[in-house]
Amino acid sequence: MLTPNEKKAMELKVDIPQDKLEANYANSILIQTGPYDFVFNFGQQIGNTLKVNSRIAMSPQHSKSFLKILKENIEQYEKTFGEINIIPLIVKNPEDEKPQNYYPQN
Repeated sequence: MLTPNEKKAMELKVDIPQDKLEANYANSILIQTGPYDFVFNFGQQIGNTLKVNSRIAMSPQHSKSFLKILKENIEQYEKTFGEINIIPLIVKNPEDEKPQNYYPQN
């Protein structure tokens, strides 16, 4: 078990520059993989277009660690606020690889 001093020494100090404080909203993600990295393209999907507003590249090791941390955070969120329900994609024809948008576009 860690002593209070050891815990304090392990604390991560986060410094976010003023110009990086604005968060980008993403409702879609496109992930590209290669032998040495994963590239996460976050953006907003409008109709059939994904407008990418942030790209993050990680090593496979960091990507797997990210998955573990994200899973733990989602589990904690659901314990606190309840299960997160995911809206299923609507597909007219199972042979059709393009699912319909759940939200109709005007």
